[in-house]
Amino acid sequence: IKRCYRTKKDDIKNDLLIPLISNAVEYDRGTGFFSIDALIELSAGIIPYINNGGIIKIVTSVDLDVRNLKIIKKGIDYGRNMVSEYILDEIDKSLAQDDELLDLDLITNLIAVDKLQIKIAYLPDGGIYHEKICFIKDADGQSIWFTGSNNETYNGLKKNAESFLVLKSWQGEME
Repeated sequence: IKRCYRTKKDDIKNDLLIPLISNAVEYDRGTGFFSIDALIELSAGIIPYINNGGIIKIVTSVDLDVRNLKIIKKGIDYGRNMVSEYILDEIDKSLAQDDELLDLDLITNLIAVDKLQIKIAYLPDGGIYHEKICFIKDADGQSIWFTGSNNETYNGLKKNAESFLVLKSWQGEME
């Protein structure tokens, strides 16, 4: 794992995020902007992570597009109104399929059974929550943290010119 990554130079998705997430037991993300499309891009790592009992935790700003809000609301409503065991069964069936892409129904169901937790940060004095931070920990207790310019969006992963700094627990207290 390198110390610094740049989106136009490095394949962040395939060389860093998917391998880390797929072997993780904890995945926490703070981001100014978030889109469900970013989760779809990372699905090859998210599927093994969920199969290992992981819960995706995201804190983001109040500025979400209508499509993402509808998907999140639908998942919350399902969680309130439907039987969790049925939804967990459906998730297990979806995760067992050969197709590695998470579909929107699966994302809705992950929200419904609290496997995907999205918290909205509201700043009462104005402005938006705009941090870009991430914490990923594996079963051996080793962890990485990163901070930089990248949001948890499709553009943040695939199109924008972004960079971030990676800190590794095994590097000692200096990290």
